[in-house]
Amino acid sequence: MTREEGKTLREARGETARGVAILRYYAGEGAQPVGEVYPSANTRTLLYTLHVPLGVVGVITPWNFPVAIPLWKIAPALVYGNTVVFKPAELTPLTATKIVQILEETGLPGGVLNLVVGYGAEVGPTLTGDPRVTGVSFTGSNRVGREIQRAVEERGGKAQLELGGKNPVVVLADADLDQAAALTVQGAMMSAGQKCTATSRAIVERAVLEPFTRKVVERVEALVVGDGANEATNVSPVLAPVAILTAQGASTVQGLPNMSGPGPAQAAQRNYLQSLHAEMADKGVYVGMLYIGALIENSAFHTQIEEAKAAGAPIRDWGPTVNPAHLADLLWTMHCTKGQPEAIYPEGIVDR
Repeated sequence: MTREEGKTLREARGETARGVAILRYYAGEGAQPVGEVYPSANTRTLLYTLHVPLGVVGVITPWNFPVAIPLWKIAPALVYGNTVVFKPAELTPLTATKIVQILEETGLPGGVLNLVVGYGAEVGPTLTGDPRVTGVSFTGSNRVGREIQRAVEERGGKAQLELGGKNPVVVLADADLDQAAALTVQGAMMSAGQKCTATSRAIVERAVLEPFTRKVVERVEALVVGDGANEATNVSPVLAPVAILTAQGASTVQGLPNMSGPGPAQAAQRNYLQSLHAEMADKGVYVGMLYIGALIENSAFHTQIEEAKAAGAPIRDWGPTVNPAHLADLLWTMHCTKGQPEAIYPEGIVDR
């Protein structure tokens, strides 16, 4: 996994352990009841339900968690009696092949688990458009997810989607700043920021913006960036080169001074993302996108109304939601009541 996808050895071991836990959990699910019996007013009527397999299930997975995500889709599909066509990301085919080989060694009958490797634009439409594929489970981008949903539902199939997110952390003035900074950096930088639940925006009450920013920068500067196979590495390379600062419109940047080698342009070519903290010139463009890579946008707010607006909450006077995909939002405060909806949205709550 480290050689192919690039994540650190520590993260690869943790993901593998997660995969083992997933397999053990669903192994137990196989012994659960397959239906329920309901009481009836008629003594001659027996009411019951049965859990029936869908049939053929297509599993399409991303590259950022090449062990955990395939297993938490494949394991339940097999345990509940389905066959699987597994299409991994084209960037991590070797890890996918190893997973299938290991599962085959456990004694799976031929044809129960099938691996298809190729580019998504070429393989995906065949898999999602085939009427023999009753259900499709997909993890990936919002755009591709919508295309898959349309393709599957138009032919009467079932689609299960887990798509991208743009996740803020909100830091109030009474928060434990050391803890908030530590977990903000952890949420943003681990896996090189290449996950849909990564923290990518820090929305900080203005009174503590300066000390919080200082603590975040200090922790970022202490990170060791390098080869994922090195035990000392904290942040490994991103999987593909990204010209992230130009694309996202960053105006001022603080990089990693302990990073060896030439400047940011060359670092991007080496698949290392040097610029891990930035003030964004055009927040509207940045906030509306799913970002893959280790970067934190920092902004301040005066009131909790401004906080909710910055986080993308649909306040009545705010207009369209900036970003509806909130997968892992965090609020740091010493007073739990400040996190209640009526405290954050005093002008009224609008359903998302």
